[in-house]
Amino acid sequence: ANAVISKLGAGGVCLLTSTPVHLIADLTGWFVGGQDFNGSLPNRILDTRTSNTPLVAGQERRLSVAGKPGIDAGARVVALNLTVDSPSAAGWLVAYPCGQPTNGSTVTFAAGEAVANLTLVELAGGDVCIRASVRTSLIVDTYGWSAGNGQLDVQAPTRLLDPRILSQWPAGMAASGATLTLRVAGRGGVPNDADSAWITVTAADPASEGFVTMWPCDQPFPTASTLNTWPNTMRSNLALVKLSQDAGTTCLRYTSTNGTRTNLVVDAIGWTTDGPERVGPSGIGSVTPAPTPAVPPPTPPATPPASLPASGEVLWSESFSSASGLDRLVKVISFGENVSNGNEMQSFNGDHDHACGSPATTRALLEDYQISTHFWYCAPGGDAAKGHFMTGINTVGYVTMSFSPKADDGVSARVFPATATQACWDQNITDLGARKWTQLVVISAARYKANGGGINYINPDFNDNGGDADIHLAGDDFLFNNLRNTVHYFNGQSPTFDDYSSALHGSTDKATRYTICVKDNGNGTVTRTQARPGGTVDSVTGPGRFPAGPRVFIIQDDSYNPMKAYENDTQYVTDPFTWHWDNIRIST
Repeated sequence: ANAVISKLGAGGVCLLTSTPVHLIADLTGWFVGGQDFNGSLPNRILDTRTSNTPLVAGQERRLSVAGKPGIDAGARVVALNLTVDSPSAAGWLVAYPCGQPTNGSTVTFAAGEAVANLTLVELAGGDVCIRASVRTSLIVDTYGWSAGNGQLDVQAPTRLLDPRILSQWPAGMAASGATLTLRVAGRGGVPNDADSAWITVTAADPASEGFVTMWPCDQPFPTASTLNTWPNTMRSNLALVKLSQDAGTTCLRYTSTNGTRTNLVVDAIGWTTDGPERVGPSGIGSVTPAPTPAVPPPTPPATPPASLPASGEVLWSESFSSASGLDRLVKVISFGENVSNGNEMQSFNGDHDHACGSPATTRALLEDYQISTHFWYCAPGGDAAKGHFMTGINTVGYVTMSFSPKADDGVSARVFPATATQACWDQNITDLGARKWTQLVVISAARYKANGGGINYINPDFNDNGGDADIHLAGDDFLFNNLRNTVHYFNGQSPTFDDYSSALHGSTDKATRYTICVKDNGNGTVTRTQARPGGTVDSVTGPGRFPAGPRVFIIQDDSYNPMKAYENDTQYVTDPFTWHWDNIRIST
């Protein structure tokens, strides 16, 4: 679905499709006369595909709009349809008044797709500013304008709801069929007397096909949809929503085909006035009727929290929306100390934590060096329905599983330029804390070639016990290590790690994946950030650097047994963990 503001001709509009298709049109509002809004025929004012000037990740693009076809030279507000085409990775794009801060988004998209969304933007000096999280082509069409003399007003996108931040939005994900009541009037820049609001709603991580509906809470549930969803695709749409008269609220309901949940993210971009003046505590508004579930206003943290770093230009990413994502990784298995006997490699239920979809599988982890035994794809479904992949471990000793982005030749590891200074990935943690030896190794392209193209390395803390490692860290090699609630950096200068303690915390929910990022700051320091349960972020910075010149990134689960299985002094219990991995990206 996509919103459209259309000028009427003889009381109606014309619809044209490029292929035969069923169409559903829902009417959400109208303008009378030209005081509030002047519609126009669609007019294209930007196409970076023809000018060969794509948006660069993180860079602001200023676009002149006033006086362009369909837009009056004195316009203050414009309606723009923004189409993202062939983005380099999954991400977002936001349009906003130049010079105004924004924490919202306008268009969300997956890698390589073409997707559009309508927005209303206030002009600054006749211009609008646009920024994307990744490199992408962009097409901009105008649909009308306003001089700002009527009841329509707009602002930079301002976030009203983001349940992915559990510390601020404890209601969490929206259950299929449940109604969320969200106060809009008096919040996020929207005045208390707003009659209607222009809202961008995003389904952040739907696991199935479905739809989202927004409507005024004092009216019946309508036979209409605001946004359509399908699995593993983040999607946004603009909606004009009338607010309830008593409390200035809007209701949201997500309906999925298989009963799964999703995160609904809401940004306010504008409003129309002429509603009743509503008074509430701290100007936020009156208490809303008890919803199911409730969505309270955000609770500001006592101190500014650390945050996950912003990505520069994404050079490579994989979201594992399909099984082919595993084919984009070079994968290696190597067994180290105490795992030479097959009876020390246990069989286990591949879906033991109910996070790998269905049906459940049993894998025998034997010393057979079979990639398919230890790496496998988790199709959408189950409790953590987003497509991702799992690695399986043994219950005693350790086994090394390494993976790296694959080059275009389909065989070797991808070599990244020296501008690649950040690696991020999503991974689950356990109730035993961060007692997993997750490691990131960055080696120079020259070292990679000299080692015969191998990506398996040996941790300096361990004996090689057989000499099966391709890489023994030395020289400028960089190693990041999450070890038993501490963080280590190693740059090859000595056989020991520099230790930077950091409380990473754990979770009894072994399915949820949290983002980890490692960033070379370019000043002789490296920063590790990790999202934690509850929505906070832990950050540690210490001396370190990535090797100079072109480089190769390797992620490893060094599956030593620091309580990866429950145990006592005399007997190991077959209760192993699997590690869930997702959203790997390398960026500048």
